[in-house]
Amino acid sequence: MPGAPGARYTFFTEALELANRGILCLLPDPPYSRPPIKDVVNFTPSDKNGIVQEVTEMRRGIDLLVSRDDVDPSRLGYVGFSWGASLGAIFAAVERRVSSFVLASPVPDLSTDMAELGKERGADVPAGYEEAMQPIDAVNYLPHVAPNAVFLQFGKEDTRPSPEDGREAIGVTSSPKQVRWYEGGHELSIQALPDRQNWLAQRLGASGS
Repeated sequence: MPGAPGARYTFFTEALELANRGILCLLPDPPYSRPPIKDVVNFTPSDKNGIVQEVTEMRRGIDLLVSRDDVDPSRLGYVGFSWGASLGAIFAAVERRVSSFVLASPVPDLSTDMAELGKERGADVPAGYEEAMQPIDAVNYLPHVAPNAVFLQFGKEDTRPSPEDGREAIGVTSSPKQVRWYEGGHELSIQALPDRQNWLAQRLGASGS
């Protein structure tokens, strides 16, 4: 899943590369990217509903995959970047049909980050917004990902999440987990792509692993 406000095209090239290794990829459009196009967040407590919808739709995507004859339901993985990684933490804790999760630049406390972002943008963030959004924070779910495996990727020069945020996420994430830091910001570095592809290929038993 892409970072906000990305859509299915965000991972298109990476999906083609994975397909060359025998990994079939599902590229869904997040709810906010489908007509009528809407803001990812409006800085109201109802923003939580959009997040719940997106995670629910992720699970419906797994329903689709496991219904196909050309998909091995015992070998499923997930890749999420930024927003898609933060929500991927929720997905990893509630979806047991997927065993391998790559979370690149996830924000552990999305409620705090969103409240701060709203204020920076001059939005009228209501009192209680941060508290209302806390149930969707990745830190609530990362301790409960096991037995699913997680590959966490962070940039040493990132600000959202900061290195401190990254260490918080790493500290609470259940094992098995793998962590890699990159000499870069939110977009990480060019090495992050082959690292996660190799990890996924190994985990899923794909060709070229």
